[in-house]
Amino acid sequence: MKQTQNTNQTSVAPKPESSNFNLARTKRGCMTTMKSGISLYDPNFLPQADADRLFAALEKLPWKRHTMKMYGKEIPMPRLYQWFGVTPCIYGETITPHEWTPETLEIQERVHKATGVLFDSLNVNYYRPGGTDHIGWHSDGEEEGSWEFPIASVSLGAVRKFQTRPYNGNGKLKRRFHKFFGEPDVPVALEHGSLAVMPAGSQESYVHRLKATKQQGTGARINLTFRMMRP
Repeated sequence: MKQTQNTNQTSVAPKPESSNFNLARTKRGCMTTMKSGISLYDPNFLPQADADRLFAALEKLPWKRHTMKMYGKEIPMPRLYQWFGVTPCIYGETITPHEWTPETLEIQERVHKATGVLFDSLNVNYYRPGGTDHIGWHSDGEEEGSWEFPIASVSLGAVRKFQTRPYNGNGKLKRRFHKFFGEPDVPVALEHGSLAVMPAGSQESYVHRLKATKQQGTGARINLTFRMMRP
C-alpha cells in the first residue's frame, strides 16, 4: 500500500545565478566520452559535528516509500524517500514535495558554494539499518532532473559502497542486456559527511547503484541528491 503523501505546499528554491548556471551546464550527448561517472568526491565535505547534527534532524523526516508495479503487483522499493522542490513524476506517480526544512536549505547552500549550482530540487533517500536497503543499476530519468546539469550527492550515516558503470545503449535506459554495459568502476565508499558529484550528461552514459551489504551492524544512511528540474 502506498503511504499517504505529504500535503504541505511546495517550497521551490531560487533559480541559479546566471554565471554558475552556464559553467555547470552541458548539452545532451556531450559527455559520452567521460572517463568516470563521478567527477568530484570530497570525503570531508561536512565537518563531523555538522554531519552528525544534520543526520539526527533529517532522520525525523516523514518518510514515504515508492512502489513499482510488476507482474500486476505493487512492489515496495527497498528504501524510503522524501522529495523537496519541483514536483516530479517517479515510477509513474506524481510526487507531492515536502517543504524545504532548515537542514535541507543549509546543505543546499553548502552544495551551491562547492559546485557553483543552486539546485532547485532534492531527493532524499533513507536506507534503514541492517544493510538490506539498496538501489540497483539505473540511470535517473529526465523527469527526476535535467541531464544538462550535474547531480550532487551528500551522504550521511553509515558508509556504503557506490558504483558507476558505463552505458552505451543510446539513452534507452531500460535495456538490461550486458552487452550495453561496460565494466563497473571501482566502488567508492561514501563517507559520513561526504560529497560526490555525477557530472552533467552522466545520466545519459552511465548507470549507478548502491548495493545491499551483509556486513553486520550496518547502520542507517541518508543520501541527499540535489538536482535541477527547471533549467
